[in-house]
Amino acid sequence: MSSPWLTAALLGVSLTLSVPAVAQDEAPTTPAPKREATKEELAAARQLFKEAKDLETEGEWEEALSRLERVGKVKMTPQVRFHIALCQENVGRWVDAINGFELAAQEALKLGEKGKDVAEAAPPRAEKLRAKVPTLKLTVEGKVRTSKVFIDGAPVSLALAGTLIPVDPGDHRIEVRRDGEVTQALDITVAEAETESVELQIDDPEPPDPKPEPWPVKPDPPPPPPPPEPGVGQWPAYVVAGAGVAGIVVGGALWGLRNSRISQVRCADGFTGCNPDDEPLVDEARSFDLGSKVSFGVGAGLIATGAVLWFVLWEPEKDQPATGGNVSLAPFADGGAQLRVRFD
Repeated sequence: MSSPWLTAALLGVSLTLSVPAVAQDEAPTTPAPKREATKEELAAARQLFKEAKDLETEGEWEEALSRLERVGKVKMTPQVRFHIALCQENVGRWVDAINGFELAAQEALKLGEKGKDVAEAAPPRAEKLRAKVPTLKLTVEGKVRTSKVFIDGAPVSLALAGTLIPVDPGDHRIEVRRDGEVTQALDITVAEAETESVELQIDDPEPPDPKPEPWPVKPDPPPPPPPPEPGVGQWPAYVVAGAGVAGIVVGGALWGLRNSRISQVRCADGFTGCNPDDEPLVDEARSFDLGSKVSFGVGAGLIATGAVLWFVLWEPEKDQPATGGNVSLAPFADGGAQLRVRFD
């Protein structure tokens, strides 16, 4: 067996070599970029390595491993990795130690003469440890659809069923989980170089048939719009036009009284040169003349206004298209007006 301080003489060189560091929890295909350590960090790492070497001599493997892992975070070299694996071997982490020895040997071969000691010492240690490491042989029967197998909380591919899976000596827990729930659990203890067979019966239920997609439901038609509130209708037009007709009638009556008074007046021409005795009749004729004209004018205006209101308030039938139009009232110079209606 090699001494615990096998690489002490190479310490000064090993901490300054430019060897890419690969963390154990990273995928080999995607290593995280690592910056170069500063001279202060390298000095601190050398001190930690010296302390780890002293702890190895005293048999304090756990403490030595803690310091070496901190050294590896600053600068990982084949020599540092070899000593990490050496500590793992002595604390019972044999599977990690085997992987560490093998990786240290591969990295040392790339260094040539500078990594010769590790390249020669690491493979025999890994081979000797592999002969002592216990194994588990998992046998899975039944139908596995969604269940997964775990050893000490780590998932195990079912492709390894029937093969020898190396584990550390001591106690282990095997679990079968389905949808995050533990359906089986088994605690076992394996000793050095022992092979433990574990049979697992897994019968996952058939997956439920997918529910058929429902037929698309036709949405309910939107509710009909509320009926329009009833309008005022066209009665205002009739009222206004009726008042206009009444004005025309009053104007006609006044015009008749005017003419009757004129027929009784004895005047030379019109209302001039009249007999003074007929003056009261002349005044009445003049009043009736003015009243008739006012009544005619007001009546005509109201009739025109009623006609305009009739067209404005007219509502077309619901089943007939509405037609556009234009209604206007054109005044005359003498006070009259003309109703104009244009249809589009």
